[in-house]
Amino acid sequence: MFGGDAGTPPRAVLLLLERLTPTERAVYVLREAFDYPFRRIGEVLGTSEVNARQLGRRARTHLAQERHDPVARADHVRLLRAFLAAARSGDLPQLERLLAETAVSYADGGGAVRAAPAPVVGRDNVAHYLLGLIRKFGRDLALEIVESNGEAASLVSRAGTTLGLVTIDATPAGIERVLIILNPGKLTRFQR
Repeated sequence: MFGGDAGTPPRAVLLLLERLTPTERAVYVLREAFDYPFRRIGEVLGTSEVNARQLGRRARTHLAQERHDPVARADHVRLLRAFLAAARSGDLPQLERLLAETAVSYADGGGAVRAAPAPVVGRDNVAHYLLGLIRKFGRDLALEIVESNGEAASLVSRAGTTLGLVTIDATPAGIERVLIILNPGKLTRFQR
């Protein structure tokens, strides 16, 4: 289930698991990764077997919804463009309307560039964080729509120098995740 190099879960699985409550996550991992019976999971977590089963069912339901509700490609591009316009103009209410209530933003500086050390969680926090980044980097940024991993993304540059790549994951509820890649090693293919 987890696969990956040296027993490390793929990033997509980690992002999905972060959407679960701590108890749901514990039940899911114990059951799916270690094949614990629900009776034993209940003992470990100090709950009943029936409750452990219910938590496992809830976790699987949440994960299934996350995987199967993306928006159509045209809607993804439209949302990305509207998101970029709202962020660039500093339109907080519009940015909040585009973000899902449970929105999360992740930043990847790869240790080479300063980035948020932990995910920013919640519509209001993500919106304020993004507007803070725009203020920090300035409104003179060039935002170009490019393709990354088969989806539309925004290449952020200034005076011909690539600064970052912004990708979004969207569902009918709005933009669920914003990933900001600042790691120069991951941006080399976009350098001019």
